[in-house]
Amino acid sequence: MLSLVRWQRQLSNQLISSAAQMFGGRDQGFSGPELYEIFSRYTDELGSYPREGGAPSRWRIVELGLSYLPFEDQIRVLEEMCCWDGAVRYARPAEKDLDWLRDELAALRSREAGDEPASRHPASIEGAPELSPELVSRAASMFGGRTTGFSGPELYAFFSEYTDELGEYPGSGAPSRWQVVEWGLALLPSEQQIEVLEAMACWKGPMKYGPPAGEDLEWLGTALAESRASLDLSADLSTGPAGAQAARAADLWTSDLHRVKTDELLARLEDQELEYKESARVNVRTKEIDKKVEQAWIKAIAGLWNQEGGVVVIGIVDRSNKVVGVNLDLRHGSLQDEDALRNWITNQLCNHLAEDVAARVKVRLDPIEEKKVIRIDVPRGPEPIFLDDQDFIVRMDNSTRKLTGNSMLRYEKQRWPAN
Repeated sequence: MLSLVRWQRQLSNQLISSAAQMFGGRDQGFSGPELYEIFSRYTDELGSYPREGGAPSRWRIVELGLSYLPFEDQIRVLEEMCCWDGAVRYARPAEKDLDWLRDELAALRSREAGDEPASRHPASIEGAPELSPELVSRAASMFGGRTTGFSGPELYAFFSEYTDELGEYPGSGAPSRWQVVEWGLALLPSEQQIEVLEAMACWKGPMKYGPPAGEDLEWLGTALAESRASLDLSADLSTGPAGAQAARAADLWTSDLHRVKTDELLARLEDQELEYKESARVNVRTKEIDKKVEQAWIKAIAGLWNQEGGVVVIGIVDRSNKVVGVNLDLRHGSLQDEDALRNWITNQLCNHLAEDVAARVKVRLDPIEEKKVIRIDVPRGPEPIFLDDQDFIVRMDNSTRKLTGNSMLRYEKQRWPAN
């Protein structure tokens, strides 16, 4: 996309693409002459606006203008556009989009000030992507975008199957998720680039930020197939590390609910794969911590694990599907904040089920109707689990039951024949 770039430090393709949408999109942003005027304060390379016709699209003007600038000026001109208080020919970008871009630019400035390795652009890494820039940019948007895709640690796990160059997930100060996708791909040869994207597209487990749109996945599948054909590569995904990772996920994350967004789940009633709980530890009537309340959602997780997997959502009233959120647990449950609540849930799973169960389930807090609910995605357990090392729990229709004696033995034999 940016064939004119001559500096190693550059904004990522995804950030540039997002900025081009915001300031040169169909129904928002500056006019062509206004964009030429802004960039003329930083470079003469664009020349004068071609008023006689043949001017590039406004989107393309943003991309081209940025491509002529060094890293520091790229940041500076986008900051100027974000703070623009003058006339704009088309609609001003949404404030949430401007806030997002300001945050990204501020993070880049912070990394530059500390001279952190994470600020390197993929073009500075030897072995830059052989896939087309458009494909890489769209893949980064799909799997590391603002509202879709994997978390940073999940993306690091994907790429760690192929390369150690990214290192371990750094936590604070980590690159943005779309940068992780771009940089991870930049470190791989073309065949592995295709393979890891195919594995992401075929992923059947939960995604922290939700799955990409179906039409985007369809486009990506076609683009990857064309790339394989052009590079004369076989399409046997199962032979590579990421393919094996995807295959393992397909075996554990079999429930379709894992790919359904939380707000969309509320259109469903409880069933064999879905359980709602109003609270994690506080009795809604007495407003006191109740061990029976704590045990109820843990039993539900054990039942789903021993069945075919599913989802538990805490902060939802059973039957009515009314959203009440987790404020009750925070106010009366001796927990300081949402992070403390998540940590408490993980500890409960370790104490009452097993540490490997806690490691496999996915716990997160999702905003629904201006409240926060706890979503717990439970895989199809690869081996049986017992509640407190005693009770064998199984999900049956929309309830959770304990099996004992011959019933338990027959069920285990059918559910885990290889064991």
